[in-house]
Amino acid sequence: MSGIINSAGSKSGVIGFSGDIVAQGSNSNGSYIKFSSGVMHCWFDDSGYAATTSAWEDTFYKSSTINYTFPVAFNSAPVVSASVTSVAAYCWTVNEGHSATGTGIIAFSDRTTSTACLIKYSAIGTWK
Repeated sequence: MSGIINSAGSKSGVIGFSGDIVAQGSNSNGSYIKFSSGVMHCWFDDSGYAATTSAWEDTFYKSSTINYTFPVAFNSAPVVSASVTSVAAYCWTVNEGHSATGTGIIAFSDRTTSTACLIKYSAIGTWK
């Protein structure tokens, strides 16, 4: 695959990544892009909802740890950022350990009752 051409007409990476795109794809675990520089970006939008069903600190509810496998393994643990949305509550996430092959995410809500939360993650690291 050839590189992406920026507005100045020169080859550049995407979102600050350098090098040509050498592979991209998706599977049931998410999507990925590999760059020739060795950088890889993986992401996943969970179509199911995590339920915050366990009381935590008498004020909040949390989900159990939801484990996600990356669509392609990194060569070492990447930087992972997770987000969560809900129509019924304020929600946030905490990453609970991750490795080159996956991450664990816990959803929290400000409600003292069960709440459905939609989780998304983005992971950036290296593949070579």
